[in-house]
Amino acid sequence: MDTFFWLASTLCLFASAFIANATPVFAAKIPVLRDWTRPVSREIFGKNKTWRGLVSGILAGAFANALLWHTGGFGAWGEFMRLYTPTEYALLGGWIALGALTGDLVESAIKRIRGLDPGASFMPWDGIDYIVGALVFLSVWYIPSIWEGIFLLLISPLLSKAANTISFFLGWKKVPY
Repeated sequence: MDTFFWLASTLCLFASAFIANATPVFAAKIPVLRDWTRPVSREIFGKNKTWRGLVSGILAGAFANALLWHTGGFGAWGEFMRLYTPTEYALLGGWIALGALTGDLVESAIKRIRGLDPGASFMPWDGIDYIVGALVFLSVWYIPSIWEGIFLLLISPLLSKAANTISFFLGWKKVPY
């Protein structure tokens, strides 16, 4: 039972990163945001990394943490979470989300340097870029254990693959990765 709570608390701690990584696909479907497609930097990151995705991902991560704070938490995640007020924890969620999206931007920049097209597969980084960024940004407040890092690096590609496959079959993405 302890292992279950440890796994669940690790996933909850990084929920804002998972949500931020998925949000840009959903934000593109929101009518008032559809036209907000200006690239962050077409030359560095490609045309698919937009301000809409960056801002909506950060806001979604902050909102997710605000909601999670009100659950009360459990395990190590609950102990960590209770160190903060709801506002501080929401800001932390936005910070972790920014880390996740920064990791994705770095991967996109590397793809441009290597001459890969926007949206092209770049394994294994496609599934772990955002979690590496989130780990780096979170380390300002909390240094995850080696086991948390390994668990996240193993589970993140699976969660990304599942979310991307579902988005592809729903017609929200052009490619299933």
